[in-house]
Amino acid sequence: MGLWILIGLNIITKVSGYSNGIFPMVCESMFPDHKTASASPFLPQNTTAPFDIIPEPGNEGDNITVFLKSTSLTPFRGFMLEARETINGNEIGNLTVGRFTTLESFPARLLTCKDSAGAAVSQRNNQMKTMSQVIWTPPSKPVAITFRATFIETFETFWINVEKNLVLPITPVRLPSTGIAMTLLDMFLVVLNMGLPNIFDSVRPGPLSRCLSKVSRICCTLLCTAVEIAALVLFVVSHPIQVLLVALVCVVMVINFIQLVVVFLPFGANNELKEIRGHAVNGCSVVHLMFTIGVIFVGIVKIVVCGKNGADSWLLLTMITFTVWAFLFVIWVFVTNTQRNAILGRRKIESPENSQSWREESKEKNLCGWILAAVSIIFIVGSLCFTVAIIVGLVGCQKEAGA
Repeated sequence: MGLWILIGLNIITKVSGYSNGIFPMVCESMFPDHKTASASPFLPQNTTAPFDIIPEPGNEGDNITVFLKSTSLTPFRGFMLEARETINGNEIGNLTVGRFTTLESFPARLLTCKDSAGAAVSQRNNQMKTMSQVIWTPPSKPVAITFRATFIETFETFWINVEKNLVLPITPVRLPSTGIAMTLLDMFLVVLNMGLPNIFDSVRPGPLSRCLSKVSRICCTLLCTAVEIAALVLFVVSHPIQVLLVALVCVVMVINFIQLVVVFLPFGANNELKEIRGHAVNGCSVVHLMFTIGVIFVGIVKIVVCGKNGADSWLLLTMITFTVWAFLFVIWVFVTNTQRNAILGRRKIESPENSQSWREESKEKNLCGWILAAVSIIFIVGSLCFTVAIIVGLVGCQKEAGA
């Protein structure tokens, strides 16, 4: 008699169906540990499951409502649901992603898999049901996932590997390529702002060149202001908002405003003060250039679709070359300005205008001026070529990201 009691207790233990929803050690296989009286496992059904997984995504980044429904009149008692990351339709080592939460109107139990709380969810009781509903929070990165479920109709009848594929809305860093392109135009305008006065002063120094220099500086500064406002708007409306880029552009706009104020300062006929103003404007241009380059580098580094990594990106290498080119031009401008001022000062002290030496020196100076202007033009044209090349690269990156 005692032997039969022990056998009966053993059978009761073996047929426990985990009605409370706790599935021990089945996170990977999702196979219910349902066994016969002889300890043989029940096998899953090999027919199409009369149940379905229906995810209903909201807006980008929102939680996803997942419905577990019967596609017929067949109810189910239990279920287990996971979300697994996939690449090209293949699961990545049974890796669960995201996190489930439950609803009061649909009692369910959260499970911990591989130390990840809420990685799976199952029923809380074994009551008959034709639908259950849970909430799934996706990971922060865009992934392709497969919802995988086990449905239990009765202790002996269940289906495994019921799947529903879902590609999360990819929210890449929609880096504002247009904003970076506008900043590149701003960088070229800064180069132009330094180059045009240098050309005018090299070819024919005098009142006319000073007037042309001032007009060119005002025009370039105003154009910089318009371009920077456009870039700022594009960075603000980008998704997600580019906070660092917005901050850097704001600094650039302040520097540009200071430069505009310096250009408009009235100095009358005082040549020394005008010379100081020229150096101050060039100094502002250098600082302006440095921050503009910072904006462009931060933006380009964020564009990961143009290369496997930032160091291998031809776009980044081109920008580095452009930066070196721009600073060589800055050095050229300061050296030529210093040299030109020294020559003018020496002429005023040493040679009267009607002397033979003055006329010879004037011819030599004119020739040197044209050479200096030609070199400045080469720098400006080169800067334009770099600007166009990088903008074309940005357009290509944008198309690749949107593909």
